[in-house]
Amino acid sequence: MTRSFPICGVPLLFVLLVGATACDRSSESMTAPSATLEMSAVESSLGVEPRIVPPTFLPADSCVGGSRPFGARVSVVFRGDHDLILRGLRLSFTDRFGQTALPQAVPIPTQLATLPEGSSIPTTTPVTLPGIAALPDVSPIAMPGSRPITGLVFAGGSSHMLHYFVRFGCGVFPDGVLIILADAGDRTGRFSTSELRVRITP
Repeated sequence: MTRSFPICGVPLLFVLLVGATACDRSSESMTAPSATLEMSAVESSLGVEPRIVPPTFLPADSCVGGSRPFGARVSVVFRGDHDLILRGLRLSFTDRFGQTALPQAVPIPTQLATLPEGSSIPTTTPVTLPGIAALPDVSPIAMPGSRPITGLVFAGGSSHMLHYFVRFGCGVFPDGVLIILADAGDRTGRFSTSELRVRITP
């Protein structure tokens, strides 16, 4: 005498397996949103002013043909409810023809940044690497459970600005988009790169 299993057993087993898989997925996704929310809070704390800026043309003593050197004043803004750690700023410029250039970002002291356009252009150029913006008062910051990192801390609940004069050399067309990549994170050690854009146009 043979013994047969009920036909409904196979579909029931399939439903149970799908349910178990769905439970596993939901348990994994329960921890993901918190990190995503924290990183989106970091990104929303970053901004740039102004969003559209005209170029300031500079003396062209050493240029032979092509476009004159120019620059633009921009400010990276930090405001949010939580502490933010900035590790670095990288800059690049793409003109309307698709050509890319790396500018020099010359820091402007806060007391000069509020003066009218033209009066706050730095007359001396500190040693800067093209495409890299220097950060003031950078120091090692203690991180829980890991080694200290080098960065700049902005306290939550307040507003801070870093002012720069972004300078371009000869031959760069003065119409395009300045891209600022900010490497920032929170005190838990989670970091991400946020992209800020400034339109430079005559």
